[in-house]
Amino acid sequence: MFVIFLFCSLSLHAHLQDSVTCSIIANIWLKNSSNFSVNGYQSLAELYVVKVLCDGRRWDDVRPFLDSCSGLSESVKTTIVQQVAAYRHKLEEAEANCIEVLESHSNDESENADRATCDSAVGQILAVNGCYVLFLCVIVEG
Repeated sequence: MFVIFLFCSLSLHAHLQDSVTCSIIANIWLKNSSNFSVNGYQSLAELYVVKVLCDGRRWDDVRPFLDSCSGLSESVKTTIVQQVAAYRHKLEEAEANCIEVLESHSNDESENADRATCDSAVGQILAVNGCYVLFLCVIVEG
Protein backbone atom coordinates (compact mmCIF):
# COMPACT_ATOMS: atom_id res chain seq x y z
CA MET A 1 0.00 0.00 0.00
CA PHE A 2 2.86 2.37 0.83
CA VAL A 3 4.40 1.75 -2.62
CA ILE A 4 1.19 2.97 -4.27
CA PHE A 5 1.43 6.17 -2.21
CA LEU A 6 5.04 6.62 -3.38
CA PHE A 7 4.01 6.17 -7.03
CA CYS A 8 1.22 8.72 -6.66
CA SER A 9 3.41 11.16 -4.78
CA LEU A 10 6.28 10.85 -7.25
CA SER A 11 3.89 11.21 -10.21
CA LEU A 12 2.25 14.28 -8.72
CA HIS A 13 5.53 16.05 -7.99
CA ALA A 14 6.87 15.12 -11.43
CA HIS A 15 3.72 16.56 -13.01
CA LEU A 16 4.29 19.75 -11.03
CA GLN A 17 7.93 19.69 -12.20
CA ASP A 18 9.16 19.53 -8.63
CA SER A 19 12.28 17.48 -9.31
CA VAL A 20 13.78 18.20 -5.89
CA THR A 21 10.90 16.53 -4.05
CA CYS A 22 10.91 13.68 -6.59
CA SER A 23 14.61 13.13 -5.98
CA ILE A 24 14.13 13.08 -2.22
CA ILE A 25 11.23 10.63 -2.42
CA ALA A 26 12.98 8.28 -4.84
CA ASN A 27 16.44 8.40 -3.31
CA ILE A 28 15.41 7.87 0.30
CA TRP A 29 13.11 4.96 -0.46
CA LEU A 30 15.24 3.28 -3.13
CA LYS A 31 18.43 3.43 -1.05
CA ASN A 32 16.85 1.77 1.98
CA SER A 33 18.04 -1.85 1.84
CA SER A 34 14.82 -3.11 3.45
CA ASN A 35 12.97 -1.99 0.29
CA PHE A 36 15.17 -3.88 -2.21
CA SER A 37 12.88 -6.91 -2.25
CA VAL A 38 9.59 -4.97 -2.14
CA ASN A 39 7.33 -5.56 -5.12
CA GLY A 40 7.45 -2.30 -7.07
CA TYR A 41 11.07 -1.38 -6.33
CA GLN A 42 12.11 -1.57 -10.00
CA SER A 43 8.95 0.20 -11.15
CA LEU A 44 9.56 3.14 -8.82
CA ALA A 45 13.13 3.48 -10.12
CA GLU A 46 11.82 3.37 -13.71
CA LEU A 47 9.16 5.96 -12.92
CA TYR A 48 11.80 8.33 -11.57
CA VAL A 49 14.00 7.81 -14.63
CA VAL A 50 11.09 8.46 -17.00
CA LYS A 51 9.20 11.24 -15.23
CA VAL A 52 12.13 13.18 -13.80
CA LEU A 53 15.33 12.39 -15.62
CA CYS A 54 14.01 11.81 -19.17
CA ASP A 55 11.36 14.51 -19.02
CA GLY A 56 14.01 16.90 -17.69
CA ARG A 57 16.47 15.73 -20.35
CA ARG A 58 18.95 14.84 -17.66
CA TRP A 59 20.44 12.05 -19.77
CA ASP A 60 23.80 12.04 -18.01
CA ASP A 61 22.13 11.46 -14.63
CA VAL A 62 20.42 8.20 -15.61
CA ARG A 63 23.34 5.79 -15.10
CA PRO A 64 24.59 7.36 -11.84
CA PHE A 65 21.04 7.26 -10.46
CA LEU A 66 20.61 3.61 -11.42
CA ASP A 67 24.01 2.77 -9.93
CA SER A 68 22.76 4.19 -6.62
CA CYS A 69 19.81 1.75 -6.69
CA SER A 70 21.45 -1.28 -5.12
CA GLY A 71 18.21 -3.25 -5.35
CA LEU A 72 18.44 -3.38 -9.16
CA SER A 73 20.49 -6.03 -10.92
CA GLU A 74 23.19 -4.95 -13.34
CA SER A 75 21.22 -6.40 -16.25
CA VAL A 76 18.15 -4.34 -15.33
CA LYS A 77 20.28 -1.19 -15.06
CA THR A 78 21.87 -1.86 -18.44
CA THR A 79 18.49 -2.51 -20.07
CA ILE A 80 17.05 0.75 -18.72
CA VAL A 81 20.12 2.71 -19.89
CA GLN A 82 19.79 1.18 -23.38
CA GLN A 83 16.08 1.97 -23.56
CA VAL A 84 16.69 5.56 -22.47
CA ALA A 85 19.47 5.95 -25.08
CA ALA A 86 17.15 4.63 -27.82
CA TYR A 87 14.40 7.00 -26.68
CA ARG A 88 16.82 9.94 -26.63
CA HIS A 89 17.99 9.14 -30.15
CA LYS A 90 14.43 8.98 -31.50
CA LEU A 91 13.46 12.16 -29.69
CA GLU A 92 16.45 14.09 -31.02
CA GLU A 93 15.81 12.75 -34.51
CA ALA A 94 12.18 13.90 -34.39
CA GLU A 95 13.20 17.31 -33.12
CA ALA A 96 15.78 17.66 -35.91
CA ASN A 97 13.06 16.85 -38.45
CA CYS A 98 10.83 19.51 -36.93
CA ILE A 99 13.62 22.08 -37.11
CA GLU A 100 14.08 21.27 -40.79
CA VAL A 101 10.36 21.76 -41.40
CA LEU A 102 10.33 25.04 -39.53
CA GLU A 103 13.36 26.33 -41.39
CA SER A 104 11.96 25.30 -44.77
CA HIS A 105 8.69 27.09 -44.04
CA SER A 106 10.09 30.10 -42.22
CA ASN A 107 8.69 32.53 -44.80
CA ASP A 108 5.48 30.62 -45.29
CA GLU A 109 2.16 31.59 -43.72
CA SER A 110 1.79 28.05 -42.43
CA GLU A 111 4.71 28.54 -40.05
CA ASN A 112 2.45 28.74 -37.01
CA ALA A 113 0.71 25.50 -37.94
CA ASP A 114 4.05 23.75 -38.49
CA ARG A 115 5.40 25.10 -35.21
CA ALA A 116 2.35 23.80 -33.33
CA THR A 117 2.70 20.47 -35.08
CA CYS A 118 6.36 20.21 -34.15
CA ASP A 119 5.72 21.25 -30.57
CA SER A 120 3.30 18.33 -30.25
CA ALA A 121 5.78 15.95 -31.86
CA VAL A 122 7.99 15.69 -28.81
CA GLY A 123 7.96 12.06 -27.70
CA GLN A 124 6.85 10.63 -24.43
CA ILE A 125 8.18 7.51 -22.80
CA LEU A 126 6.29 5.56 -20.20
CA ALA A 127 7.31 2.63 -18.06
CA VAL A 128 4.65 -0.05 -18.08
CA ASN A 129 5.34 -3.12 -15.98
CA GLY A 130 9.06 -2.73 -16.50
CA CYS A 131 8.79 -2.23 -20.26
CA TYR A 132 9.30 1.11 -21.91
CA VAL A 133 6.72 2.25 -24.41
CA LEU A 134 7.65 5.08 -26.72
CA PHE A 135 4.93 7.37 -27.94
CA LEU A 136 6.22 9.53 -30.74
CA CYS A 137 4.00 11.19 -33.26
CA VAL A 138 5.28 13.50 -35.96
CA ILE A 139 2.73 14.96 -38.32
CA VAL A 140 3.91 17.42 -40.90
CA GLU A 141 1.44 19.01 -43.20
CA GLY A 142 2.92 20.19 -46.44
